[in-house]
Amino acid sequence: MRATLIDNITGERIAVRSTTRHPMSSYGFPIWVDKDNNPYCQVDLQCDRYTVEVSDTDRQRKKLGDAIAKARKDKGLSVRALAKLSGITAANLSRIENGNYNAGIDIIFRICTALGATLRID
Repeated sequence: MRATLIDNITGERIAVRSTTRHPMSSYGFPIWVDKDNNPYCQVDLQCDRYTVEVSDTDRQRKKLGDAIAKARKDKGLSVRALAKLSGITAANLSRIENGNYNAGIDIIFRICTALGATLRID
């Protein structure tokens, strides 16, 4: 997921992305890093220094990913098992669930079919 961090002291705007592939990321919790891989703070954790701005597109992508992860867990499936049933890689499914991958409707449809779920737009 991408976002902009606003430094509450200086007003500086910093383009960041979330990642779990940084030494400062612990126990699989994503952190915000800039283009030079400098860490800032943990995603979804209150940070007094920065205000996080996430685009509506990224917010909706994350919401969809959370819904897929919940449905997968409710069915008792691992990421690898659902990925295999959907015909995609486990890495891509993980990225989708974390809101870090812009999946096309055909991939979302295959995931929904594997889960026995229906995609509904409100």
